[in-house]
Parts: sequence; structure tokens; C-alpha cells
Amino acid sequence: MGYLFLIIFFSIVLEMFPISSSGNLYLIIRFFTHYLLLDNSVVKYIEYACHIPVCIIVAIYFFKSWIRYLLLFPRSLFMIGKIFCYGFVVESIMVLFFVFFQNKPWLSSFLPIGFLITSGLLLSLRWCASGCKKSWNLKSALLLGIAQGLALLPSISRFGITFVVARWQGFSAQRSFELSWLIAWPIQLVGGLFGLIQLYRFSGIHVLNQVNGMSMLIASSIAYLGLYFVHWCITTNRLWYFAYYTMILVLVTLLI
Repeated sequence: MGYLFLIIFFSIVLEMFPISSSGNLYLIIRFFTHYLLLDNSVVKYIEYACHIPVCIIVAIYFFKSWIRYLLLFPRSLFMIGKIFCYGFVVESIMVLFFVFFQNKPWLSSFLPIGFLITSGLLLSLRWCASGCKKSWNLKSALLLGIAQGLALLPSISRFGITFVVARWQGFSAQRSFELSWLIAWPIQLVGGLFGLIQLYRFSGIHVLNQVNGMSMLIASSIAYLGLYFVHWCITTNRLWYFAYYTMILVLVTLLI
């Protein structure tokens, strides 16, 4: 079941990078198509279920940043309310995009275009000025919601597009990094629970049981280090280097 571990490993680890984990996973599945014995729907639900460990990793990584709002309660009540209200706007837009993109046959041919868009977005960070915006508003929430919704298109990196949009709105690199994961966390948690429920319904949960806890711990540990590395790239203005990788993927998708 090495291919199963490979799917779970890359679903967790690549989620931390601005390179579209779903797009990369699609290419991996295409490469191992002769060895993959799982139904495509089961693979999709496994990918969804892997958002659960991703949410845990992100919560641990940003624990100190996010817990400060609770520690300052009730003085931070206004800020917490603001986060929830604008977060609701972002997630609502995300749901609308999800409904719109459901069962669209043309999405399967969008892969190279999505990687190309991701490359362009990452490259734009080279010319993005240092931001100093302190807080977000309704306009920021709407733009981030649209960006996250567009990330439902194949091979457009969710983290990449939301981070870039936040940076070009004037948010600092650190603030953009935190915002990108903050708005993703609720929808990823829901997606992870949905994946687990669907696997249980279609008797696919036994597939996850074949991956032992140590393997999941290794994948999660590497993913945590990956998030730390991405954070370092952001603080040193090197995140745009990932554009070279996604450019290579554009060529790969055109060749296979």
C-alpha cells in the first residue's frame, strides 16, 4: 500500500506550500495510475480527510498568534467579533464558488492554466512593496473570499493566491501569512470532516486504517517543518522562488 501512503503524505505535506497540493496530487496519481487500485472518489475523500491533520498542524503553528486574542478577552471582544464577521464573508463566498464549480467538465483541462496563474501570482511578489496595513475590512474580506474561491480551480494554489492578494492589498508579509491560514482553517476543517464521513459511508475508512500512526506522525512532522520553511521564505522575501517549480509543472502537464 505504498501508493496509499504516498497520496496521504503528499496531501498533508504539499498543503503547506504555495504550489497547489491538489494539482500536484493529480500529477502523482496520473504517474502511478497503473498501481492505483482505489476508486477516484475514494482518493478524493482521502484528500479531503487529510485536511484534519493539516488543521491540527496549522493550529499548533499559529497557537501563540491566535491565542493572544483569547488571553486579552474581553478587551479583544471587538477584534474577535470582527474576525468572525469578515471570516463569515470569506467562507460564504468560498461556498458560492464551490457550488458554481461543481460538475464542470471543462475544469479537467484547466490544469496547466492554473499552474501558470500560480506562477504569475508568485512572481508578482518580487515587485510587491512592504505592507503596513494593520487590520482588514469588508473590502479585504471580499477580495480574499474571491481569491480563495478561485483557488477551487485546478492547480491554483489556495495559499499562494490568498497570500499574494493580501500582500497587494497592503498587508505585511507576516499578517498576510497569518490571514491566509486563518481564513482557510474553517473550510479545511469542514472539508476534512466531510471526507471522513464520506469514507465511512462508502466503507473506505478501512483504507485509512492501513496507514499506521507512525507514518501519519512522520508526514505531519515534515509538513510542520515545511510550514516553518515557507514562513522563513516569506520573512526573507523568497516565496516567489516557488514560481520556478510551478512553471516546470506547466510543462509537465502539457507533456502527459
